[in-house]
Amino acid sequence: MKQLCTFCGTLLTEAYVLCVKCEPKCPICVRCFATGSESSTHRNDHAYTVVRTDFPVVCNSWMATEELRLLDAILDCGIGNWTDIAKQVTAKTAKECEAHCLHHYIYAPKHQLGDVVPVPSYDSECCAAPISYEVSGDPPRPVLCSQQQVDMAGYMAARGDFSFEFDNYAELDVTELDLTKCEDQAEKDLQIEVLHIYRARLGERARRKWIIRKHGLLSQQRNRQYWRRYNATLGEHVCSILVRFMQLLVPEDFDFLMEGLHAEEHLKQQMKLLQESRMVGLKKTNSIHLYKQCSRWRMSHHPNRPVHAAPGARRLRLPDGRTSCRRTPEAADEVASRVKDGWPQKDEQYSSLQAVQSLENVTSPKSWRSCRVAK
Repeated sequence: MKQLCTFCGTLLTEAYVLCVKCEPKCPICVRCFATGSESSTHRNDHAYTVVRTDFPVVCNSWMATEELRLLDAILDCGIGNWTDIAKQVTAKTAKECEAHCLHHYIYAPKHQLGDVVPVPSYDSECCAAPISYEVSGDPPRPVLCSQQQVDMAGYMAARGDFSFEFDNYAELDVTELDLTKCEDQAEKDLQIEVLHIYRARLGERARRKWIIRKHGLLSQQRNRQYWRRYNATLGEHVCSILVRFMQLLVPEDFDFLMEGLHAEEHLKQQMKLLQESRMVGLKKTNSIHLYKQCSRWRMSHHPNRPVHAAPGARRLRLPDGRTSCRRTPEAADEVASRVKDGWPQKDEQYSSLQAVQSLENVTSPKSWRSCRVAK
């Protein structure tokens, strides 16, 4: 590979100096190194090494300079074009270049290049084998040529890409463009505008891939579990609106938004539950579950039974002389806690029935003696 001096731009063909402290390494010719040339990143007191090419590598008749020229010429002209390769090497004929390349680089390179090229080391415990393809749902590894892979737009896990791209036929619009055959400037500008449109379509394709990859939309099972968590609190209609923000927010910000809305709605539901429990006279949180259980049992066994006044309210005398159906706020909580502590652990059906009957005794108008007209 041809290199130029960092300071004077001279082509470095003979021995030169290479600064090992600068990144990337700074090549310097001998004249600039002798004068102590410096730059914004290089100082003349940096560590250096001398790069020489006047020594043999694989055979005594070929110097390192000629080896480099041969390899550069093969890379430029292609192997087999020995006439042009010999012109770039300059010191060797075409037959010598061909014989040297085939003998030292093609047919027997291992024992001769062993000291020059380091042999890669492999772990003895690991065997060189292709990565096995295992079908799984997370990460998504569908069965090849299955309906699931077709539904995922031909997702190929090994490549991390799709066999069916978004806007898959966008390349057809640019296959016949040729800027060298334009008759006038207007036609050339028209073709350039078509290329701009094609570039915008490629950007949209890359954007959709980014959204799918970053938000984890490949795994359908995980995606359903993700939205099922928020459908219970926010509702399907709200979630269908919020899903559009995935195109505007990065995954971390979108998850932060969804968790914040989920926590807000959960707090609203808890506050509503406490308010409803307070309205029926409950003042202890451990009585809410028992009250719900008894209410469900009552609605299933006595759906047509009228609901009396809320248990736990205070007795008040009305203006017409009657007394209202209300008692002290602690009544329902005391009965609920007493019934809960006295429940048999082996018979839940009997325990639920006993709890409901006990609460009904408290909330019954007969036990309250509250529906009488005061004389």
